[in-house]
Amino acid sequence: MASHGKQSVPGSHYAGHGHPHQPAKITRRTTGRCVRLVVEGELDSFSAHILESAIRQEDKTLGVEEVCVDLEAASFIDAGCVGVLVAAARRANRAHWRLKVENGQGIVRRVLEITQLEAMISHWQSTDLPEAAAAGGMQGSLTVRA
Repeated sequence: MASHGKQSVPGSHYAGHGHPHQPAKITRRTTGRCVRLVVEGELDSFSAHILESAIRQEDKTLGVEEVCVDLEAASFIDAGCVGVLVAAARRANRAHWRLKVENGQGIVRRVLEITQLEAMISHWQSTDLPEAAAAGGMQGSLTVRA
């Protein structure tokens, strides 16, 4: 498995939040067949592609059964990045791996609650892939935990 190391959005600028933009950094850690993507900084339109790229890289890694996106050190998340997580959960469902989103704090946790991310994922899983549900449940899913 290739190591991603730390990735970040180049440059430092104001992102409209009233303070200097803190570009997101994603650090990859593996434990067996589980990959943990630890996010630091702001997940916004400037860094959505980094989140998407990191998760997509794991889509292609053979033997990965679970990808956990750890948001404990994330200071912000916008709707675009929530969309990245929804799209990743759909891919996980189709490819039979699990996506987990954990440890959102403060505003990050609030955005995840307001968008009802977990409920949204549960709904399309039960309507988009009835054959998988009938065969004993979904293999891929999204779990959101505080």
